[in-house]
Amino acid sequence: MRKIHLRVLSIVLVASCAATPSSNGLAGAIEKPELPTSTGTHEITVHSQALDELRVVRVRLPKDYDSSTRRFPVLFVLDAEWHFNLAAADVEFLSECSYLQPHPIPQMIVVGIVNVDRNRDFTPTRVEAVRNMSFPTSGEARKFRRFLLDEVLPTIDRTYRTAPYRVLAGWSLGGLFTVDTLLEDSSAFAAYLAISPSLWWDNQLTLKSLTAEKAVTKPVEAKELVITLGTAEQETMVANSTNEFVRIVGETPLENVTVELVPIDGLGHNYSPVMAFFMGMATVFADWNLPAEVLEKDLAALEAHYASMSARYHFAIPVPEDAFSKLGWKLFEAGRKDESGEVFRTWVERYPQSAVASASLGSYYREAGDRELAVAYLKKGLEFEEQSSSPRPEFIGGLRRDIDALSTEN
Repeated sequence: MRKIHLRVLSIVLVASCAATPSSNGLAGAIEKPELPTSTGTHEITVHSQALDELRVVRVRLPKDYDSSTRRFPVLFVLDAEWHFNLAAADVEFLSECSYLQPHPIPQMIVVGIVNVDRNRDFTPTRVEAVRNMSFPTSGEARKFRRFLLDEVLPTIDRTYRTAPYRVLAGWSLGGLFTVDTLLEDSSAFAAYLAISPSLWWDNQLTLKSLTAEKAVTKPVEAKELVITLGTAEQETMVANSTNEFVRIVGETPLENVTVELVPIDGLGHNYSPVMAFFMGMATVFADWNLPAEVLEKDLAALEAHYASMSARYHFAIPVPEDAFSKLGWKLFEAGRKDESGEVFRTWVERYPQSAVASASLGSYYREAGDRELAVAYLKKGLEFEEQSSSPRPEFIGGLRRDIDALSTEN
C-alpha cells in the first residue's frame, strides 16, 4: 500500500515580481573552475557534457560558512536569472536574521541554475504547441536532469561543505520538472518545492503516470513535496491540473512521500514566486523550531531532541545558542538553579567564542550570587563582542554597566 499524508495550509501573503519565459546564450567556459569558497555569492561557468553547452551556476554561501567547519544543507533553484536572488534573500532572512529567534530554517547553501532554454530543459516530452504557446525545442528534461544530478551536484559537493539534505525548487515549467524529478529519480533530493507547477503539460501526462502500473519510482527514504499555488490563478490550467494532482495523491498515496499544498492568497501565476520561496522553505522545515515541551524538561531532553533532528535531516544539527538560553533561564526561574548552571556552562563549552554565551553565564552567576565569576564571564563576553566583526553598541553598553555595577558593590 502506498502511503501519503496530505495537509493543506492556508497562508495570507503579499508579493511582487513577474516573470516570463526567455532564453539566454552563455559564454566563457571554465572546464575545471577554481571555485571560491568564502561567504557571499559566486558565479561559475562550466561545460556540460550531458547538454554539450556552457552553463552558468550561481552559489550563495551562508553567513557562518567561513567561521565554522560544519556542513550545510543545499537549496537548488531553477530559473536562477529570475529567482536566485529572491530565494537566497528568503533563506538569508529565515535562517540568519537576528530578530528571528529561533530561526525557522537552518542556514543553507543556495545554488541557482541559469537558463539557456527552459522550455527544452524542463519538459519531459516533445509538444510543439499548447493553445497559443509554442514549444519547438521541448522534451529534453531527461538530459537536463542528468546535467543536474551527474554534473552540478557532484561539483557542488566536491567544492563546498554540503550536508546530504538537498531541496529542489522550480516554478511553472520548473515546477513540472521538480515534480517529474521526484517521480522519476527521487534519490538526490530530500524535499521538493514546486511553485505553480505546469502539470497540464502534454495533456496532464504527469497525472496520468500516477495511476499507471509502472509509473512512479518509490523512494526508499521519506521525501517531502511542497506545492504552492496562487489563489488568483484558480480555474486556470495550472490550478486545475495541480488540484487534480493533489486529489489523486490524496486518494492513491505515494509511498514515503508527504505532500503539502500551500495557497498563496491573492496572487497569480507570475507574482507568487517571491512569497512561495519564503513560505515554501518555512513549510519544508516546519518541524525545525524547538517544541515547547522540550523546554519543560532538562538538558538531556534538549540534547536528545537535536540528536533526533540530526537523524531526521541526515546531517549534524548542533543545539542552537537560543535553545540553551531559553532552557537555562526557564530552569532558573523554576528554581532548578543547579540544572540551569549546567545548561549555561555547556553553552559556553559548545560556543567558546560566543559573546552571548559568556555574558549569559556571567548573568547566571550574578543571579546565583557569585560576583567574582559573574564579572569574569561578563568581561569575557564584552571582549568577544568588541572583537567581533559586527559589534553591537547596545549590547556592549549593557555589559559595561553590569560589570561596573558588580565591581562597585560592597
